[in-house]
Amino acid sequence: MSYEGIPEEIEGLLIQGEQVLGVAEQDRFLHGGSNTTPNEIYVTNFRIIFRNPSWWGLKSDIGDMNSET
Repeated sequence: MSYEGIPEEIEGLLIQGEQVLGVAEQDRFLHGGSNTTPNEIYVTNFRIIFRNPSWWGLKSDIGDMNSET
């Protein structure tokens, strides 16, 4: 299974053999949501990548957590 529409900045972080298994996006309209730049989580077969866009998507903070514990 592969996802389309993965941002280039996320695709550039993927290592060889890493595949995106799931994507979740913060709701824009429910309490705590962001109308202009919702947060996103990408689950891969190696790690979890968090993307927190700001400045209407012109800038974003990206963090990741290794899935091996």
